[in-house]
Amino acid sequence: MKKSTLLINLIFSSSFILIIFLLGMGMDFTWKVGWTFISCQSLLLLFYNLFQASNKNLNSDILLFNLALFIFILIDPLTSMYYEKGFPSVFGEINNNYVSNKTGLIISLYCISFFIGNFLFELKKRNKQTKKETTKLYFSKRLIALFVTLGISPFFFYGSGDLVSNFLSNLLARNSGYVAFSSGGLGNENPLMILFIQILPATTVILGIVVINLRGYKRLITSLIMLTMMLLFITLGGRGGVVFVSLSIIFYYLYQNESNYFPIKKILSLFFVIILVLSYQINSREFNQNDSRSALDGSSLNRELAFISEHYDEKIRFTDSDNLFESVIYPIPETLILLITNPIPRIFWKNKPFDESFGDYNMLRLGTNGYSTGSNITPTIPGRYYLKYGLIGVLEIGLLIGFLWSYISNKIFLSLNKKGLLLLIPITLSVTFFVSARDYAPGKFYPVLFIYIFHKINSYLKK
Repeated sequence: MKKSTLLINLIFSSSFILIIFLLGMGMDFTWKVGWTFISCQSLLLLFYNLFQASNKNLNSDILLFNLALFIFILIDPLTSMYYEKGFPSVFGEINNNYVSNKTGLIISLYCISFFIGNFLFELKKRNKQTKKETTKLYFSKRLIALFVTLGISPFFFYGSGDLVSNFLSNLLARNSGYVAFSSGGLGNENPLMILFIQILPATTVILGIVVINLRGYKRLITSLIMLTMMLLFITLGGRGGVVFVSLSIIFYYLYQNESNYFPIKKILSLFFVIILVLSYQINSREFNQNDSRSALDGSSLNRELAFISEHYDEKIRFTDSDNLFESVIYPIPETLILLITNPIPRIFWKNKPFDESFGDYNMLRLGTNGYSTGSNITPTIPGRYYLKYGLIGVLEIGLLIGFLWSYISNKIFLSLNKKGLLLLIPITLSVTFFVSARDYAPGKFYPVLFIYIFHKINSYLKK
């Protein structure tokens, strides 16, 4: 089945599901009908994606979008239906069909707009295979050493103590119940150090693809450096960063592998390791807790979405728009402005714009804006854009991400013969969109930015 045909079918099936949720809101019938349909669609699509992957026909955009939808949104309601519980929300299960169906409506609208955005790019794209490059891949050892140093430096310089005490306090941050480097929400404390820490996952991924082509003691030394940086990054507690590093290397390996062999055993083994790492991270937050939590703990973000649909436009207004005109005009321009300006340190631009909805939603949920202490409240992409602009915001962000993600998937296809960093950059972008399903924050793209900077400097040194 062609990708365009698949997308048309998904648009129609998602539209049917949206109508079910609309009827559920108006007629007050059980939420389980619509959520059963959307869960079945996601499962069928997931099996189809895996079948495509086994035949070396992998569309990373649709696969990762659907995987994020299933993990972060659909598993929890599906489990509640199985155990005959109420609809899961932030403070426990609720028996409110209107809110439950409205939550499904937001999700189905996001799916429709994503598939439409994806389809629009399919209509305009022109596939032109690039010439196969036979030149040897070049990675500057000096540049790698510089990036390793910059990535590790925040552990020593972030804080008010000496180098050793700063390193230990940042390294052991998880034991104290907080995530290191999280207190600079608006760049008010060592913003350059907070920015440099994102070099850590970028360099780890670069080393991961360098290792593939090395042999002997060079592979051993590079692997040890990569492992050290990965362990340092694990101590920070960002589960999204671990997923970013792991999936980027896995997808690079899949795409650069020219044989028809699909390494299912190796992939499953790597996923098992990822689950173990994530379980360690979530359980090492506070060692004085006796309960052991799953790696999927905290992925049930439909609860945040239910809380949002229950409050915004029902009890309180949207955070970023007062009327229909603002809701239509603001979403995409404001998103692009935040994405472009966010990497600029606030010490150079004190009035740099930021997403105020972060503070508003944290205040509603936790009683604090979360700017000075950090926050783990992640309302998902459709949740964030609904509380900011309403359903129009959900529609626009879905179209934007659908179009961009399809563009990135096409860039992967066009870069297959180039390999190296030219293939890695679109892969890491695709993986970042997957990680951003929890919350579409500009900071999530910093590692990709540093990989791109590495590529440009590396190309200059090669010349």
